[in-house]
Amino acid sequence: AVVSTQSTGINNCDYQDKFKDIFWKNTWLKFPWFVVQYFVSLARTVFLFPFLRHPTDADIIRLIETTCLALGVKNQATGRRFYVEHCLLELTVDPFKITSIEIHYSANNVTLMVVNGIIETNRRRVIGFLSLFLTASAHTKSHLFSNWLTEYILDNKLKHLYPSTWVSFPLHHTLMRGSVSPIQFEESDDIFGGTYRIPVTRESVIREAGNMSFFKNHHNVPRDIPYLAYLHDARTLVADCVSTAGLSASLVKPFFNHTVVHAADHRNTYASLKDIDLNVWFDGSWRGKFVTRMFIEQIVQPVISPLLNNQLKRLKHPFYRQLYYGLQILDLQHGFNLANSVTASIMY
Repeated sequence: AVVSTQSTGINNCDYQDKFKDIFWKNTWLKFPWFVVQYFVSLARTVFLFPFLRHPTDADIIRLIETTCLALGVKNQATGRRFYVEHCLLELTVDPFKITSIEIHYSANNVTLMVVNGIIETNRRRVIGFLSLFLTASAHTKSHLFSNWLTEYILDNKLKHLYPSTWVSFPLHHTLMRGSVSPIQFEESDDIFGGTYRIPVTRESVIREAGNMSFFKNHHNVPRDIPYLAYLHDARTLVADCVSTAGLSASLVKPFFNHTVVHAADHRNTYASLKDIDLNVWFDGSWRGKFVTRMFIEQIVQPVISPLLNNQLKRLKHPFYRQLYYGLQILDLQHGFNLANSVTASIMY
């Protein structure tokens, strides 16, 4: 078997002949639905505008504790502390960067919010900074092994795992090179993609993707956060599935991120932000608020094309069935409803 322990990242996503079928599927089966989804997102954004509400302390805590942001939480004597440092994200709007975020909280009460070393009191701004860090940094880490895993499956001709090759390479190509990308770079199309774009630069997203400082203490996170307990058990489940299928143990981490972490992060992030009045452009404008809502509806919301659907619940191979049934059990044990959203690859 062709084995590597290295992630190929998200920027190594150019077309190769061996990806011809995957790029074809993306172009003719996924992208048309992306266009349909765009108009649905547009309608939803217009409809939801009057009903959006200001974020509360409970909303901030929920976003932290039900997404991969929870990996930045530590218990302390008076509650919990969420902390980001050494962040490399660069913004195209003031304050033009995110270097650190610190939030102290207990129960449903946030007691301290600090961004880039400056105390913040505006909860809309703080949840905006959290959302940018989550989508452009913390969540991006779940993409890192997908290109490598796709190549591994194709190179080793593991045909029963081909559903896990959809459609990571072309999706990353769109994010990093495509004119309809939601991140900012010179070739970005402001007519279409500009209606759901976030103000982060492509170069800083690529640099930040390799910055693992946020996860350096992930072995010491509070086990009493339900989502972290769920992820711990889900990783054990993936390891069992990989072992039962007779696959290399080097596939556990890639498969875990490629399937469970990525999909669960999309679902829980959308659930946390679906009715929040948010503007990640920090300009107080209706346009900034509109574009932010479009990003949440078009990019964050886990919508899958009915023409190319590899949700685990639809797949028949024993590897995927074991994983799906195991995730259903974990949903019951931990009080989540995630199994039906988990896909065999990066699809959202």
